[in-house]
Amino acid sequence: MVMPLNILKLFLLLLFLLPLSAVFAGEPTPYQDGVAAFRAGNYQKALAGFEQARALGNQTPGLYYNLGVSFYKTGQYDKAAAAFLQLTGNPAWESLALYNLGLVAEAQGRRDDALAYYEAVGKKAENTRLAKIAAQKRNALLSETGPVGTERLWYGIVSVDAGYDDNAMLAPDDGIGVTSDAEDGFVELYAAAGGYLTGTWNNGVRLDGGVYTRGYSDETDYNAAVVFAGITRERQHRLWRTRAGLTVDADFDDDGHYATTPAVELALARDIATDYRINVYNTLYRIEARDTYTYLTGWRDRLGADVSRRVPAGEVTAGCEFEYNDRQDLLTEDEFFSYSPFRAEVHAEFDWRISPRWRLLLSGAFRKSIYPDANRQVNADGSITLDEREDDRWNSVLRGEYRLADHVDLFGEYRHTDNDSNFSRYAYTSNQIMMGLTLIY
Repeated sequence: MVMPLNILKLFLLLLFLLPLSAVFAGEPTPYQDGVAAFRAGNYQKALAGFEQARALGNQTPGLYYNLGVSFYKTGQYDKAAAAFLQLTGNPAWESLALYNLGLVAEAQGRRDDALAYYEAVGKKAENTRLAKIAAQKRNALLSETGPVGTERLWYGIVSVDAGYDDNAMLAPDDGIGVTSDAEDGFVELYAAAGGYLTGTWNNGVRLDGGVYTRGYSDETDYNAAVVFAGITRERQHRLWRTRAGLTVDADFDDDGHYATTPAVELALARDIATDYRINVYNTLYRIEARDTYTYLTGWRDRLGADVSRRVPAGEVTAGCEFEYNDRQDLLTEDEFFSYSPFRAEVHAEFDWRISPRWRLLLSGAFRKSIYPDANRQVNADGSITLDEREDDRWNSVLRGEYRLADHVDLFGEYRHTDNDSNFSRYAYTSNQIMMGLTLIY
């Protein structure tokens, strides 16, 4: 029997294709190898397969996602973050990528970044299961006051900035230009470190210390520095977190050390609702001043409370503080000036997480100071002013921060202060602008 020509051609074609199909179907690709290894829990082998697939030209979102997860599983957090960042511009993958970036940040102990990523998931994937999971992760972090991810028992921070001050002397507005221009540039340094001597954040004793200094270019008489140290007992009691500590500050001016201030601090904090947290504190200071500053010697007590609320864009905090002073005061042969005010302050702050890298802080405060002992002031014309001093001070701060790299922030800040007083010598305005870098480790 002779086979028809068309059937013969089809038969020969099948004989040719079958070996090729066996090759392609029987030999798994590097990507498939990676998937199989991942499912078996061999993450190093999975990485090898996924990286080989990328080298062969695979640039799909699924590959970058699997790379990110494999890097995360093997503890290579920076590489995991780089892989997930490749997906943030893809609408179909962005929410999942942001969630995993939050996991990476949490594993690295970058609590604020993790909060920002989980918050971003809620905005990108509203009313989805992923958004609910991200919200749960965020709430869990916000309910913690200690380290996240791999617990870090010690910390360090260094901040350096340069700025401009239009009233370094805090002189009255009508007095500027008479004794000095008062405008000057400055450089600031803040450095601190601390950690737990015993225990951890939920039941431990920690030690903190550091230094702050500001140096002016021309108005060096107003240079200042503070060296501080403290030891604190922290404990979590069910819903309440308590803090009790002893601190000491050493204050310096351009002439050297002029005051030492030990203090005792007690504080309580707890969540009072799903998105609210309250903090109550009291700090008692003993100021021991020397040389020409002995009139500052005495007691100061501060009692305050703050309430914070977590909002979709960040956190809002509002509070009040009361201060009592009993100082030696300044008494000369003809004059008397009180340095023992009663003070009441209200303040508020909005911490806005614009994105995982951008942060904006806006704060404002109003403080009323009443000096119960009447000042006796001899005026230029020989007349005498005898009156209780009252000051109203408004203070506002605008600060922006940008995360340049892990643990490195660039910041800029503007401060405005307006102090009104019934004694003209204490009425002034001040504007400061600064820019610098902060390193956290």
